[in-house]
Amino acid sequence: MHRSNPLGLATGALFLGVLLLAWYALHDFPLISKIALGIVYCALLSMVGFWIWQHGQRRARLIEDIPTSNIATAPQGYVELLGRAVQLENEPLMTGRSGTPCLWYRWEVARRGEAGHAHDLVTTLFSNLFFWPEQSESSQYCFGIEDSTGTARIFPYQAEILSAHQQIWYEGDARITEERIMPGDALYVLGDFSTHDPGQTPFNKMDEVSTQISVWQADPISLLHRFDTNRNGRIDPDEWEDMHREAFRLARQKETELISRPIAHRISAPEHDRHFLLSTRPPETLAGHYRFWRSLGLVFFLGGGALAIWMSGWILLR
Repeated sequence: MHRSNPLGLATGALFLGVLLLAWYALHDFPLISKIALGIVYCALLSMVGFWIWQHGQRRARLIEDIPTSNIATAPQGYVELLGRAVQLENEPLMTGRSGTPCLWYRWEVARRGEAGHAHDLVTTLFSNLFFWPEQSESSQYCFGIEDSTGTARIFPYQAEILSAHQQIWYEGDARITEERIMPGDALYVLGDFSTHDPGQTPFNKMDEVSTQISVWQADPISLLHRFDTNRNGRIDPDEWEDMHREAFRLARQKETELISRPIAHRISAPEHDRHFLLSTRPPETLAGHYRFWRSLGLVFFLGGGALAIWMSGWILLR
Protein backbone atom coordinates (compact mmCIF):
# COMPACT_ATOMS: atom_id res chain seq x y z
CA MET A 1 0.00 0.00 0.00
CA HIS A 2 2.68 2.45 -1.10
CA ARG A 3 1.53 6.06 -1.04
CA SER A 4 3.30 6.74 -4.36
CA ASN A 5 1.05 4.17 -6.08
CA PRO A 6 -2.48 5.66 -6.10
CA LEU A 7 -4.10 2.50 -7.47
CA GLY A 8 -2.46 0.26 -4.89
CA LEU A 9 -3.27 2.76 -2.16
CA ALA A 10 -6.95 2.81 -3.14
CA THR A 11 -7.29 -0.97 -3.23
CA GLY A 12 -5.35 -1.28 0.04
CA ALA A 13 -7.79 1.12 1.71
CA LEU A 14 -10.70 -0.92 0.35
CA PHE A 15 -9.17 -4.10 1.74
CA LEU A 16 -8.83 -2.51 5.17
CA GLY A 17 -12.50 -1.59 4.88
CA VAL A 18 -13.34 -5.26 4.35
CA LEU A 19 -11.42 -6.17 7.50
CA LEU A 20 -13.27 -3.48 9.44
CA LEU A 21 -16.59 -4.84 8.18
CA ALA A 22 -15.56 -8.36 9.19
CA TRP A 23 -14.64 -7.17 12.69
CA TYR A 24 -17.93 -5.28 13.00
CA ALA A 25 -19.93 -8.31 11.78
CA LEU A 26 -18.33 -10.61 14.35
CA HIS A 27 -19.37 -8.40 17.25
CA ASP A 28 -22.75 -8.07 18.90
CA PHE A 29 -24.05 -4.97 17.13
CA PRO A 30 -27.64 -4.51 15.87
CA LEU A 31 -28.25 -6.15 12.51
CA ILE A 32 -29.61 -2.94 11.01
CA SER A 33 -26.38 -1.09 11.84
CA LYS A 34 -24.31 -3.85 10.24
CA ILE A 35 -26.36 -3.63 7.05
CA ALA A 36 -26.18 0.17 7.05
CA LEU A 37 -22.40 0.00 7.36
CA GLY A 38 -22.35 -2.52 4.54
CA ILE A 39 -24.37 -0.16 2.33
CA VAL A 40 -21.98 2.70 3.05
CA TYR A 41 -19.00 0.51 2.24
CA CYS A 42 -20.52 -0.79 -1.00
CA ALA A 43 -21.34 2.76 -2.11
CA LEU A 44 -17.74 3.75 -1.35
CA LEU A 45 -16.51 0.65 -3.20
CA SER A 46 -18.54 1.68 -6.25
CA MET A 47 -17.20 5.25 -6.23
CA VAL A 48 -13.57 4.16 -5.79
CA GLY A 49 -14.09 1.51 -8.46
CA PHE A 50 -15.31 4.18 -10.88
CA TRP A 51 -12.18 6.24 -10.18
CA ILE A 52 -9.91 3.20 -10.67
CA TRP A 53 -11.69 2.34 -13.93
CA GLN A 54 -11.30 5.90 -15.20
CA HIS A 55 -7.66 6.05 -14.10
CA GLY A 56 -6.78 2.81 -15.88
CA GLN A 57 -8.85 3.66 -18.96
CA ARG A 58 -7.19 7.02 -19.55
CA ARG A 59 -3.66 5.76 -19.12
CA ALA A 60 -4.16 2.62 -21.23
CA ARG A 61 -5.62 4.73 -24.06
CA LEU A 62 -2.73 7.22 -23.88
CA ILE A 63 -0.12 4.46 -24.14
CA GLU A 64 -1.97 2.71 -26.96
CA ASP A 65 -2.94 5.78 -29.00
CA ILE A 66 0.06 8.15 -28.89
CA PRO A 67 2.75 7.24 -31.47
CA THR A 68 6.36 6.91 -30.34
CA SER A 69 8.61 9.82 -31.42
CA ASN A 70 12.35 10.12 -31.90
CA ILE A 71 14.06 12.74 -29.76
CA ALA A 72 15.64 14.58 -32.71
CA THR A 73 12.36 14.91 -34.63
CA ALA A 74 9.75 14.90 -31.84
CA PRO A 75 7.08 17.62 -32.10
CA GLN A 76 6.84 20.27 -29.43
CA GLY A 77 4.22 19.32 -26.88
CA TYR A 78 2.85 16.06 -25.50
CA VAL A 79 4.86 13.08 -26.78
CA GLU A 80 5.77 9.46 -26.14
CA LEU A 81 9.47 8.54 -26.11
CA LEU A 82 11.23 5.20 -25.82
CA GLY A 83 14.94 4.91 -25.08
CA ARG A 84 17.35 4.24 -22.24
CA ALA A 85 18.09 6.14 -19.04
CA VAL A 86 21.43 7.96 -18.98
CA GLN A 87 23.41 10.18 -16.65
CA LEU A 88 23.67 13.77 -17.85
CA GLU A 89 26.87 15.76 -17.91
CA ASN A 90 27.41 17.69 -14.65
CA GLU A 91 24.60 15.73 -12.96
CA PRO A 92 25.74 13.38 -10.15
CA LEU A 93 24.40 9.91 -9.48
CA MET A 94 21.97 9.79 -6.54
CA THR A 95 21.98 7.50 -3.52
CA GLY A 96 18.86 6.69 -1.50
CA ARG A 97 18.51 4.81 1.77
CA SER A 98 20.29 1.75 0.37
CA GLY A 99 23.36 3.74 -0.74
CA THR A 100 23.11 2.32 -4.28
CA PRO A 101 24.16 4.89 -6.94
CA CYS A 102 21.29 5.53 -9.35
CA LEU A 103 19.68 8.17 -11.57
CA TRP A 104 16.49 8.39 -9.53
CA TYR A 105 15.19 6.90 -6.29
CA ARG A 106 12.10 6.87 -4.13
CA TRP A 107 12.07 5.34 -0.67
CA GLU A 108 9.47 4.95 2.04
CA VAL A 109 9.75 3.94 5.69
CA ALA A 110 6.66 2.20 7.08
CA ARG A 111 6.20 0.88 10.61
CA ARG A 112 3.89 -1.58 12.24
CA GLY A 113 1.06 0.06 14.17
CA GLU A 114 1.37 0.64 17.90
CA ALA A 115 -1.43 0.25 20.38
CA GLY A 116 -3.24 3.42 21.22
CA HIS A 117 -3.76 4.76 17.71
CA ALA A 118 -7.19 4.72 16.08
CA HIS A 119 -6.07 3.00 12.89
CA ASP A 120 -4.30 0.22 14.85
CA LEU A 121 -7.61 -1.45 15.78
CA VAL A 122 -7.57 -3.52 12.61
CA THR A 123 -3.78 -3.91 12.77
CA THR A 124 -3.90 -5.41 16.26
CA LEU A 125 -6.79 -7.73 15.44
CA PHE A 126 -5.06 -9.15 12.40
CA SER A 127 -1.68 -9.92 13.97
CA ASN A 128 0.14 -6.74 13.01
CA LEU A 129 0.11 -7.57 9.31
CA PHE A 130 0.08 -3.98 8.16
CA PHE A 131 2.73 -1.30 7.94
CA TRP A 132 1.79 2.38 8.03
CA PRO A 133 3.78 4.95 6.00
CA GLU A 134 5.85 7.19 8.22
CA GLN A 135 8.42 8.89 5.99
CA SER A 136 9.21 9.04 2.28
CA GLU A 137 11.48 10.84 -0.14
CA SER A 138 11.89 11.08 -3.91
CA SER A 139 14.88 12.50 -5.74
CA GLN A 140 14.11 15.48 -7.98
CA TYR A 141 17.43 15.73 -9.84
CA CYS A 142 17.41 15.62 -13.62
CA PHE A 143 18.53 12.63 -15.65
CA GLY A 144 18.32 11.83 -19.34
CA ILE A 145 16.65 9.62 -21.90
CA GLU A 146 18.68 8.65 -24.96
CA ASP A 147 17.68 7.04 -28.23
CA SER A 148 19.49 6.60 -31.54
CA THR A 149 18.80 10.24 -32.51
CA GLY A 150 19.71 12.22 -29.40
CA THR A 151 19.31 12.88 -25.67
CA ALA A 152 16.67 14.76 -23.70
CA ARG A 153 16.82 16.08 -20.13
CA ILE A 154 14.02 14.84 -17.85
CA PHE A 155 12.67 16.94 -14.99
CA PRO A 156 10.93 14.21 -12.92
CA TYR A 157 8.92 16.54 -10.66
CA GLN A 158 5.19 15.56 -10.60
CA ALA A 159 5.76 12.39 -12.65
CA GLU A 160 4.16 9.03 -11.91
CA ILE A 161 7.20 6.74 -11.94
CA LEU A 162 6.98 2.96 -12.26
CA SER A 163 10.30 1.24 -11.77
CA ALA A 164 11.19 -2.41 -12.17
CA HIS A 165 13.98 -2.04 -9.58
CA GLN A 166 12.53 -2.42 -6.09
CA GLN A 167 14.32 -3.39 -2.89
CA ILE A 168 12.63 -4.13 0.45
CA TRP A 169 14.39 -4.66 3.75
CA TYR A 170 13.55 -4.45 7.46
CA GLU A 171 15.13 -2.53 10.31
CA GLY A 172 13.47 -3.46 13.58
CA ASP A 173 9.75 -2.81 13.21
CA ALA A 174 10.30 -0.65 10.12
CA ARG A 175 9.94 -1.81 6.54
CA ILE A 176 11.95 0.20 4.00
CA THR A 177 10.99 0.13 0.33
CA GLU A 178 13.23 1.69 -2.29
CA GLU A 179 12.65 1.99 -6.03
CA ARG A 180 15.36 3.06 -8.45
CA ILE A 181 16.07 3.94 -12.06
CA MET A 182 19.57 2.82 -13.02
CA PRO A 183 21.85 3.98 -15.85
CA GLY A 184 21.12 1.92 -18.98
CA ASP A 185 17.57 0.99 -17.98
CA ALA A 186 15.02 0.88 -20.79
CA LEU A 187 12.86 3.98 -20.28
CA TYR A 188 9.37 4.88 -21.44
CA VAL A 189 8.21 8.49 -21.18
CA LEU A 190 4.93 10.33 -21.62
CA GLY A 191 5.36 14.05 -21.05
CA ASP A 192 5.74 17.56 -22.40
CA PHE A 193 8.63 17.84 -24.88
CA SER A 194 10.33 21.14 -25.65
CA THR A 195 13.43 22.08 -27.61
CA HIS A 196 15.65 25.05 -26.79
CA ASP A 197 17.90 26.18 -29.66
CA PRO A 198 20.38 28.83 -28.43
CA GLY A 199 21.00 29.85 -32.05
CA GLN A 200 17.41 31.05 -32.32
CA THR A 201 17.47 33.05 -29.09
CA PRO A 202 16.97 36.79 -29.88
CA PHE A 203 20.27 38.59 -29.43
CA ASN A 204 20.62 42.37 -29.86
CA LYS A 205 24.29 43.21 -30.19
CA MET A 206 23.80 46.95 -29.56
CA ASP A 207 21.84 46.27 -26.37
CA GLU A 208 24.60 43.95 -25.22
CA VAL A 209 27.23 46.64 -25.92
CA SER A 210 25.23 49.26 -23.99
CA THR A 211 24.76 46.89 -21.07
CA GLN A 212 28.46 46.08 -20.93
CA ILE A 213 29.47 49.77 -20.98
CA SER A 214 26.94 50.50 -18.22
CA VAL A 215 28.50 47.75 -16.11
CA TRP A 216 31.96 49.26 -16.54
CA GLN A 217 30.75 52.79 -15.79
CA ALA A 218 29.13 51.63 -12.57
CA ASP A 219 32.64 51.03 -11.19
CA PRO A 220 34.70 54.18 -12.05
CA ILE A 221 37.88 52.93 -10.38
CA SER A 222 37.88 49.70 -12.36
CA LEU A 223 36.94 51.63 -15.52
CA LEU A 224 39.99 53.94 -15.19
CA HIS A 225 42.28 51.04 -14.36
CA ARG A 226 41.16 49.21 -17.49
CA PHE A 227 40.90 51.97 -20.11
CA ASP A 228 42.85 55.02 -18.84
CA THR A 229 46.02 54.04 -20.66
CA ASN A 230 47.80 57.41 -20.27
CA ARG A 231 46.91 57.51 -16.53
CA ASN A 232 45.64 61.12 -16.52
CA GLY A 233 42.65 60.26 -14.32
CA ARG A 234 39.97 60.49 -17.02
CA ILE A 235 38.74 58.63 -20.12
CA ASP A 236 39.90 60.54 -23.22
CA PRO A 237 38.15 60.30 -26.64
CA ASP A 238 40.63 57.69 -27.91
CA GLU A 239 40.11 55.67 -24.75
CA TRP A 240 36.31 55.90 -25.19
CA GLU A 241 36.75 54.38 -28.64
CA ASP A 242 38.90 51.62 -27.17
CA MET A 243 36.18 50.93 -24.59
CA HIS A 244 33.47 50.70 -27.29
CA ARG A 245 35.65 48.40 -29.44
CA GLU A 246 36.20 46.13 -26.44
CA ALA A 247 32.44 46.09 -25.70
CA PHE A 248 31.74 45.15 -29.35
CA ARG A 249 34.36 42.39 -29.17
CA LEU A 250 32.78 40.90 -26.04
CA ALA A 251 29.31 41.14 -27.60
CA ARG A 252 30.46 39.27 -30.72
CA GLN A 253 32.15 36.66 -28.54
CA LYS A 254 28.97 36.14 -26.52
CA GLU A 255 26.91 35.84 -29.71
CA THR A 256 29.32 33.22 -31.10
CA GLU A 257 29.19 31.22 -27.86
CA LEU A 258 25.40 31.38 -27.84
CA ILE A 259 25.14 30.10 -31.41
CA SER A 260 27.65 27.30 -30.80
CA ARG A 261 25.78 25.87 -27.82
CA PRO A 262 24.10 22.52 -28.56
CA ILE A 263 20.35 22.22 -28.97
CA ALA A 264 18.75 21.16 -25.67
CA HIS A 265 15.70 18.86 -25.49
CA ARG A 266 13.64 18.82 -22.31
CA ILE A 267 10.82 16.71 -20.87
CA SER A 268 8.69 18.00 -18.01
CA ALA A 269 5.21 17.83 -16.51
CA PRO A 270 2.55 18.71 -19.12
CA GLU A 271 -0.17 21.29 -18.63
CA HIS A 272 -3.95 20.79 -18.65
CA ASP A 273 -3.81 17.78 -16.24
CA ARG A 274 -2.24 15.51 -18.84
CA HIS A 275 -0.49 12.46 -17.44
CA PHE A 276 3.27 12.58 -16.84
CA LEU A 277 4.60 9.03 -16.80
CA LEU A 278 8.10 7.54 -16.54
CA SER A 279 8.59 3.80 -16.51
CA THR A 280 11.30 1.20 -16.94
CA ARG A 281 8.65 -1.24 -18.20
CA PRO A 282 7.97 -1.60 -21.95
CA PRO A 283 4.79 0.06 -23.27
CA GLU A 284 3.06 -3.28 -23.94
CA THR A 285 3.51 -4.28 -20.29
CA LEU A 286 2.39 -0.84 -19.11
CA ALA A 287 -0.77 -0.93 -21.23
CA GLY A 288 -1.59 -4.39 -19.85
CA HIS A 289 -0.99 -3.11 -16.32
CA TYR A 290 -3.51 -0.31 -16.75
CA ARG A 291 -6.02 -2.56 -18.58
CA PHE A 292 -5.99 -4.86 -15.54
CA TRP A 293 -6.75 -1.93 -13.22
CA ARG A 294 -9.44 -0.72 -15.62
CA SER A 295 -11.17 -4.13 -15.47
CA LEU A 296 -10.81 -4.38 -11.69
CA GLY A 297 -12.25 -0.89 -11.27
CA LEU A 298 -15.25 -1.79 -13.43
CA VAL A 299 -15.92 -4.87 -11.28
CA PHE A 300 -15.75 -2.75 -8.11
CA PHE A 301 -18.00 -0.08 -9.63
CA LEU A 302 -20.73 -2.43 -10.84
CA GLY A 303 -20.48 -4.92 -7.98
CA GLY A 304 -20.43 -2.30 -5.22
CA GLY A 305 -23.33 -0.40 -6.75
CA ALA A 306 -25.42 -3.54 -7.20
CA LEU A 307 -24.80 -4.69 -3.61
CA ALA A 308 -25.63 -1.24 -2.20
CA ILE A 309 -28.93 -1.16 -4.14
CA TRP A 310 -29.79 -4.73 -3.12
CA MET A 311 -29.17 -4.12 0.59
CA SER A 312 -31.04 -0.82 0.53
CA GLY A 313 -34.01 -2.56 -1.09
CA TRP A 314 -33.87 -5.34 1.52
CA ILE A 315 -34.08 -2.78 4.35
CA LEU A 316 -36.98 -0.95 2.71
CA LEU A 317 -38.96 -4.18 2.14
CA ARG A 318 -38.56 -5.45 5.68
